[in-house]
Amino acid sequence: MLAGKRVVIFGGSSGMGKATAKSTLRDGAFTYILGRDRVKLEVAKEEILKEAGETSDAGRRLQIAEVDLTNEKSVQHFFNQYYEVILKPLNKLCNLLIL
Repeated sequence: MLAGKRVVIFGGSSGMGKATAKSTLRDGAFTYILGRDRVKLEVAKEEILKEAGETSDAGRRLQIAEVDLTNEKSVQHFFNQYYEVILKPLNKLCNLLIL
């Protein structure tokens, strides 16, 4: 059902966000996990890809981006940088960020 779709998950480096990323990736979606901490995002990506297995094309479909939703400049930078690639063709948006 999600094969080839684009899914953006805010707060995707841990907890429900990371679980959602695993699920959408497993279902064939291009999955983008966003968060404030680049290191946590990198660790989450490694863990998700390890679980997906080496024979999977998950490495091509899983991307990370650092963005702080509490900072207007950070959000604007993200929007300017990723609009054409991620946001314009977006199919699903998951906000799992708890402030």
